[in-house]
Amino acid sequence: MLLVVVAGWGGLQYAPQLFNIEIEPIELEPVMVRHIQLKGKLIHVDAEQVKQLVHERGQQGILVLDPEQLRGALEALPWIYQASVRKLWPDQLEIHIEEQRAAVLWGEQGYLNLDGVYFDAAGIKLPEQKLPLISSHQQDTEAVYQQLQQLMAILSKQSTASTIVEMAVDRRGAVTLHLQDGLLIHLGRRAITERLQRWVDQVTVVSERYKGQLKGVDLRYERGMVLQLQPKQKSKSVKR
Repeated sequence: MLLVVVAGWGGLQYAPQLFNIEIEPIELEPVMVRHIQLKGKLIHVDAEQVKQLVHERGQQGILVLDPEQLRGALEALPWIYQASVRKLWPDQLEIHIEEQRAAVLWGEQGYLNLDGVYFDAAGIKLPEQKLPLISSHQQDTEAVYQQLQQLMAILSKQSTASTIVEMAVDRRGAVTLHLQDGLLIHLGRRAITERLQRWVDQVTVVSERYKGQLKGVDLRYERGMVLQLQPKQKSKSVKR
């Protein structure tokens, strides 16, 4: 804006005048992400996959890149439990990754982490770890995982402790346990912790009486249980 001074009656007067000035736009080259500091103990996470994701999200430069959006995209990848992203000027990113810790197998395609949340196995198997398997038609993974933990805690108190190899939950919610020693335990749908506790209270006596013959036990009875013995033996009922 240009001020023009005009002399007249009453002294000096200022008459503003406006001018339009055209300026050629200046195109600045975006500052691209050139360095990534990847932190955390990575065993199953593919660093190249992380690098590719940063490349896709950072095509408009580090100034435009949203750390929170990148964090969410990283946590959507298999085997990433938590991630944090921080910009380091002028052209660096610091990414910290915490991997998923598998607690149990969920079917054939995935795992549950320590929170009971499902994550895809992405073709990775853990042969070095003997994890219990959950075969379930129920979709509430956290509830099923909590149920498994309760049952494992009860079994750990018995004198002849045996770990759970598989917990099967059918469409009706009925639970069947496969133990490491080969025993099959049918718990049904209701009061499953109480039923398993009833078995733990009597397992020593029953195991001694039918040593080497016990194949399975059906606890879906209010006042007793049905024992499944080896093929040469007949099923016998034990009443309390």
